[in-house]
Amino acid sequence: MMRNNTADGVSGLLGIVAGVIIIIVVFVITFYGVMAADFDQRGKGMTSGELVIMPSEWDTSYAAAKQEHESTGRPLVMYFGARDCGYCKRMERYVWTDSNVKSKLKNHVLCHQTRERHAEVFRRFKVTGVPVMLLVKDGRIVRRRVGYMSAADAKRFLE
Repeated sequence: MMRNNTADGVSGLLGIVAGVIIIIVVFVITFYGVMAADFDQRGKGMTSGELVIMPSEWDTSYAAAKQEHESTGRPLVMYFGARDCGYCKRMERYVWTDSNVKSKLKNHVLCHQTRERHAEVFRRFKVTGVPVMLLVKDGRIVRRRVGYMSAADAKRFLE
């Protein structure tokens, strides 16, 4: 009795492809489930198009923030975000409003730049992804952080 090696090879390949597809589907469902739960924490869910309003202490004019930094000598914190960035929204809602972080920010000049409104400043500082935070002292960037950071991370970043 002869076996059909071609048929065995095809069925084996189909099994591998089906396994890969199942893994991808499970990953996608898990990833989006975790993200949805994460952004819905504390009962404050956010839709993808929602824009979180930054606290009024954050200046949206780079020129004004730079001028204040130079005239006062206070460190400048530049925060780059975007309307469609989930991690930016999360930072705006939970990190920048954290009382411990806010107390650290009191001695800084604050500048919030959005990809939708400040493309030139994004180019000037070579920001390609968001969120990005810069800490500027004496006109020099002394720290650059790319990606989400927790309130505890933000406190350390500001020290």
